[in-house]
Amino acid sequence: MEHMETIEELIELAEAQGSEEESLPFWERAVRLADTQRDIEAGFRTRSELVHAATFSGHPNKALVHFAWLIGVFDRNRELFRHQERHLMWAYKWILHSIFAYPNFSLQRAYQLQEDFERRSQKLGAGTHYHAYQSLRLALHIGDMKAAEQAFLAWRRIPRDELSDCEVCEKNKVMGYYEAREDFVSSVRLGEEILRSDRKCHNVPTVTYGSLLYPLFKLGRLEEARQYHLEGVTRARGDRNFIPTIAEHVQFLVLTENLDAALRLWMDHFQLGYTTRDPLDRFDYVLSGAVLFQVLSETRTGLQLPFPTHFRGFELSGTYDPQQLAIGLLQEASDLAHQYDQRNGTARFQDLVQQWTTRAASERRAFLV
Repeated sequence: MEHMETIEELIELAEAQGSEEESLPFWERAVRLADTQRDIEAGFRTRSELVHAATFSGHPNKALVHFAWLIGVFDRNRELFRHQERHLMWAYKWILHSIFAYPNFSLQRAYQLQEDFERRSQKLGAGTHYHAYQSLRLALHIGDMKAAEQAFLAWRRIPRDELSDCEVCEKNKVMGYYEAREDFVSSVRLGEEILRSDRKCHNVPTVTYGSLLYPLFKLGRLEEARQYHLEGVTRARGDRNFIPTIAEHVQFLVLTENLDAALRLWMDHFQLGYTTRDPLDRFDYVLSGAVLFQVLSETRTGLQLPFPTHFRGFELSGTYDPQQLAIGLLQEASDLAHQYDQRNGTARFQDLVQQWTTRAASERRAFLV
């Protein structure tokens, strides 16, 4: 007689996996089994873990769906799940972070969720600090630097609380704000403080290495950038959660004319970057590829590349014209940029496309990595 899996067995299997990506299928099976058995407490427990695993393995779409279930069940069964409230608010932060990735998710709905988060967190006596950060993040996302400056100052005035991100995460966010303002000296100073610290989290310092590359390049500190590239790309390699960071490393290799290394890195992450369910990560990945192949087209013609059949520009011969690849990938990036800009009412994403292509055309300097 075939053994029937139990929820506890599936939980043990999920927890035994080496990464969130590997644990995700087991959490999904546990959730389905809990729903089949109408076990609301097991459903809440396993969905909470599923939201965590999905968030930190590059599947924000799955996290959004299951978090909606958690909020609904919590609101209908507050006494039963009151002990889960703080954990739920942490998960809410992850959701607020991911909603901007979907261009069909309206800003009005994003504002509503932010207000709902603020209302819920105020009841706990925490969350005001993180809510203020979300205002900064929205301003940077749509490209409103005046609003970003005001939001940044407001955020930094508010004391940290139990729903604030860890200190190194916050330093990394401040670093990103300085880079957006092209204050590369301040950005690098903070980034190097993070690297000197013994504190780390799931994302930091992996994302920090990538964020340091362009500011260091602009400051002419190429040997330091080389070291951070070599260390950072090792940490980020093969992780769906770090596709934007991989794109930053690809851009650095292109700008320093290490084109073979850039091509290997981009192709190594094709399956992760091109098929990601996160449109914002896909935007970064295809844009870095468009820039890479545009530069390659200056000196090369036929490239033998192992693209899979689901690639839009797939060629049965396996031979590709880098100029045609650049055109196709640039079109994909531009289509996504248009969707974001249409939703946001700004030109920020089309400006990013122009910015990356201009950098590759006018800022390159040869430096062996």
